[in-house]
Amino acid sequence: MSGFSAARGSEGAAPQKSGLAAVLPALLAGQVLSLVLASTAVATEELAHRGVNAPTTQSASLYVILALLFATRVVRERGGAPLRAVPWWSYALAAAVDVEANFLIVKAYQYADITSVQLLDCFTVPIVLVLSHVFLRRRFRAAHVLGAALCT
Repeated sequence: MSGFSAARGSEGAAPQKSGLAAVLPALLAGQVLSLVLASTAVATEELAHRGVNAPTTQSASLYVILALLFATRVVRERGGAPLRAVPWWSYALAAAVDVEANFLIVKAYQYADITSVQLLDCFTVPIVLVLSHVFLRRRFRAAHVLGAALCT
């Protein structure tokens, strides 16, 4: 074994990123996502003020983008292998709940201002943590709770 491969940790494995280099891509992705969500909120409020009533249609492009990103990731990470660990109906149930939640958030812009809707929308993160703990018996680390608090 050469000195170079021993320093890398194992034959052929890429060195692990540490510190800021490991966290920076996630931080940047989070900031881009926040910008997109804020832009969506402003556009939705403007459409609501103009009398446009199409909550599901407004979210359709989001679902297309998410499907493309998720499918690309699955193909890249699993080589196209299907997701058999979780039954198909659980994905369908999660999708239906998400569609209805987005419908209600977009619909709320017709009855409230952007600040009120965003406060209610942000409140869902801690509620999901609590409900996951109570009903799914999911335990969260301090980092998860801290992340939820920062997002709220």
